[in-house]
Amino acid sequence: MDALNAIFVSARRSLPARVLALFLALLLAVPFGCFGLSAPEKAYAQELIIAIDPGHGGGEAGAYGHGIAEEYANWLIANACMNELNTKYEGVRAVLTHDNTKVMGREERILSAKAQGAYMVVSMHCNSAENASAHGCEVWVPNNSAYNYGAYVEGYNLGKRMMQELESLGLYNRGVRTRSQDNNYYPEPGGPCDYLGINYWARVNDMCGIIVEHAFVSNYDDCWFLCGVEHCTKLGWADAHAIADYYGLKLKPGAVPEAIGPFRPEEPTPDPDPTPDPQPEVDGPHAITDKGETVYTQIEATSKEDDPAIMGASRTTVDAMVARYSRSGHSYPSNVYTQYGAASIEDFCRILWEEATAEGVRPEVVFSQSMNETGWLGFGGAVSPYQCNFAGIGAVDSGGAGADFSSYGANAVRMGLRAQVQHLKAYACTDALVNDCVDPRFNLVTRGVAPTVGGLTGRWASNPRYGELLTDIINEIIESGGTTVVGSPEYVRFSLKGVSGRPDIYVDGLPQPFRVDENGYGLVNMSALDRGAHTIVAVEYNTTSADPHAVYPVSTKLWMVSFGNGAYEVTRHYGLDNLLQYEGSSIRVTSTPGIRLITGMSQEVKGALTSDDGLYTMYLKESGTLLAWSSNVDDGDLTFDTLGVSRGKAYIRGYQDPIFREDETSSQYTNVLVGFSVEQCRADLSMRPYVILTNKYGYELVVYGATVQRSIGYIAQQNANAFEVGTSAYQFVHTIIDACQ
Repeated sequence: MDALNAIFVSARRSLPARVLALFLALLLAVPFGCFGLSAPEKAYAQELIIAIDPGHGGGEAGAYGHGIAEEYANWLIANACMNELNTKYEGVRAVLTHDNTKVMGREERILSAKAQGAYMVVSMHCNSAENASAHGCEVWVPNNSAYNYGAYVEGYNLGKRMMQELESLGLYNRGVRTRSQDNNYYPEPGGPCDYLGINYWARVNDMCGIIVEHAFVSNYDDCWFLCGVEHCTKLGWADAHAIADYYGLKLKPGAVPEAIGPFRPEEPTPDPDPTPDPQPEVDGPHAITDKGETVYTQIEATSKEDDPAIMGASRTTVDAMVARYSRSGHSYPSNVYTQYGAASIEDFCRILWEEATAEGVRPEVVFSQSMNETGWLGFGGAVSPYQCNFAGIGAVDSGGAGADFSSYGANAVRMGLRAQVQHLKAYACTDALVNDCVDPRFNLVTRGVAPTVGGLTGRWASNPRYGELLTDIINEIIESGGTTVVGSPEYVRFSLKGVSGRPDIYVDGLPQPFRVDENGYGLVNMSALDRGAHTIVAVEYNTTSADPHAVYPVSTKLWMVSFGNGAYEVTRHYGLDNLLQYEGSSIRVTSTPGIRLITGMSQEVKGALTSDDGLYTMYLKESGTLLAWSSNVDDGDLTFDTLGVSRGKAYIRGYQDPIFREDETSSQYTNVLVGFSVEQCRADLSMRPYVILTNKYGYELVVYGATVQRSIGYIAQQNANAFEVGTSAYQFVHTIIDACQ
């Protein structure tokens, strides 16, 4: 092994990463099998072939969250990666494992890559988790089994480089990961089989397959990286740049890699000081029924467009297009289009959406043009419905029938729509196509001459009202079923009167960054939330210490948020300030180790919330404590949805009111959570009080207090001298202290 180590050190100093990976693969493969024997030949072949696998697709939807469908995001990322590699770099050819027309199994995808001569398979995905705090990017690579060991070496090194690239964009790096099956093993020289299909099937076919999970659709912050065509395209470019760097690819003469730039939108209000402290005004005292200033934020309503752009983010949905077709009164010709891959109008609109978004063309433009050109798929002119030519490509007023896509069989509808999308893109911009060109007249167009629908008048068709007709249909869709563009910011203003310093802001219990505008109002982004009732809570702490055990909340302030008439309405409710006051934490000193959070509630406020009239028409239904391991909590975002959360109920309306301590001003509640082993006393726990308010109609609103982080061992150490030596309590506490050292 000393000789082997010496070879490795020498090689590592002198060889590029990719060559070193191949070198190791060959070196380690001699006694263990190979990553296949063709790896050196592929490595030094004239052309490196990389298979890009768009995860899910063809009707297999994948995950969904915050308005982002994984299937579509994967398709956009994969195509952008392929296009960037093919157009900018020499010595490489990127191919797709499928064309998004059908569901494909993992083995089928790998065999498709193998048939195209691929050396590496990179499968593009987005992540999701029940715990909304889970975030970041990760890569799953082959495990370190001896069988085709080089697949692990190659996958790990490429995966690491891709993580570095994505991390540089602002994504949290969750690392390069492997997963193995429990009871299945590879042939000699053996080792556990890979658990994930892409890793496994690539390995047994003498290739390397890795899975890139770009971001979590279930996490609000991660969704900034996935919102819309532009951002998914940037992720694809980043993947391409990492692949090119790892394999040492050279740029084509004159080519420049696409600049990725920032993902997050600029804030709506310029601010020369990015972190100004709010300047508190004199505020109070207040009665518990008082409210502060109500601040309205008018959200721009979905409005008509005078001359819609052809390229860009969509303002509609598949469902809205289907609904508009239904209102037209026409019957969908399923007898024609079932054989061509679209048995229903739902299928037709879904395919249209996929093809349009893949090229960055707005689906509503394609839909409006298809319906205008075909008379809502009734045809009747020179073009036959069986041609699957939905935009009259090649047809002329004098009677020419135009292009015919029926030869594509079950893909004819998709190819006809793809040609239409590509023809629109040719008119609208100079960007390269993502998919292979199927538009027979693409090269006849002066690129970029008509960026808007109005520009198609006199070019696509001779009708002087052509652009107006398309615009009318587009606006009908937008008005009836339009949506806010996914990821477009909705910054909601709220009054900071009486707020000092830089408190932490939580919206519905989740941390949110906020800014202060030039008029002293807070600005918080609520794009990812439904337009219903929400809470904004500002928390001030005793210290900014980096030691979480030393930090506790000293003040909370609460604003109620509602939406109506196109505007957010945010109002401070003084009676709900400090609704859940932190009174301390302690441990149980008998029997099984346990931990408790002590919370106080104003007697006056409690009395109002439990009275017949309520407070702000709200009543106290339940209060208690949430607890979870701090490893599952980020920035205090402990909620009912946190992974592994425990919920200890204290007050339950009409059932229990277990007061821990009480005086003239407040009632204190506590929940003791027990069942911890001595070993678990070392780990930090996060605790957070909560209240459930309800109105007379049964509507419920959860108000979260501030999260504190403690361990049973830490609290025991704080109480090392609190009990008399020799007592059972003293012995219990010191048993925990000794175990945690």
